[in-house]
Amino acid sequence: MKLFPTSIMALKESKWLAVASVIMGGLITTFHTKEYLQFQLNLSASVFIVSLVASGLWAFGMSMDFPKSIVRFSRLSG
Repeated sequence: MKLFPTSIMALKESKWLAVASVIMGGLITTFHTKEYLQFQLNLSASVFIVSLVASGLWAFGMSMDFPKSIVRFSRLSG
């Protein structure tokens, strides 16, 4: 016995969450405020270097594929 159905109106739970987030984002952007957020951009060499290292690690991790490995989730392409 399941508490919740796996799909409602042919959409699964994750799709309903995506729809809800888009609707909530649209509602939030319609709010009016008298005060606006002001962002200060503080770029320094250390921030730039850390962002380059982090983006390089992310790109490496997202593009690695080990087709001969038997470790779980190691084969991304087949």
